[in-house]
Parts: sequence; C-alpha cells; structure tokens
Amino acid sequence: MNILATKEKLSKVQSDVIVIGAYQGLKKDILLCNDVDSLLKEFLLEILSEDKFTAKEGMTMLIRTEGKIPTKRVLVVGLGKKDALDLTVIRRASAQAYAAISALGVKNISIDPFGADQKELDYSECVQSM
Repeated sequence: MNILATKEKLSKVQSDVIVIGAYQGLKKDILLCNDVDSLLKEFLLEILSEDKFTAKEGMTMLIRTEGKIPTKRVLVVGLGKKDALDLTVIRRASAQAYAAISALGVKNISIDPFGADQKELDYSECVQSM
C-alpha cells in the first residue's frame, strides 16, 4: 500500500482513496481538507448529515464520490473536538483510517495530514505521527 501525505489539492490527485479528517461539533467547517470540501461540499455534507456522522474520535465513513473528482472514494475520519487535537489523537485516527482502508485492498492512498491546519502543531510532526 502506497500512502502519500501531501499538501497538494487532493481533488487533483489520482488515488484509490483520499483520507480527510473531520472535527466534532462543527457544522459547515466540519471538513479539515478545504480543497475536497469546496469541490464536494454539498455532496459530502449531505451524506455526513444523513448518516449522522458526528466526527467523534475514531469514527470513520467511506463515501463514493460518484465521479465528482478523479478518486472514487473518500474516507472521512473523526478527529474529535478541534481544541483537543494532539499527536496522540492523530496517531489513533491514523490507525482507524488504516484499519478501514486495509480491508478494501487498495494500492494508493492520498491523505491531507491530520492537524496540518493547527498552528500549535508542527506539520512534520503531524505527518510523522501518521
């Protein structure tokens, strides 16, 4: 399995699955990856709200993109409350994402590093924690 942690626009990356994190308790800003959010915002938010996705830590939801971006699936991973995010939470969320994806038998995964939007967390530490 090839895992690409990137700052590139995930909607442009050719991959089997894109992994993004979501914070608990946020409405329109629930998605961490802004590029995927802007491209698929209404689609993802509709599915997440229909299925009562609360973004609690460790919660995951696999969504088919229905051709809206090159990647066929997006895995949304709950990160819990935004102000509680730390490297330990990132490690646990990454393990949940890996468990959800490994059963799919995919080869290429692109991920927007969890915590990359947090000024308090170092980008390289976030990537390494994953």
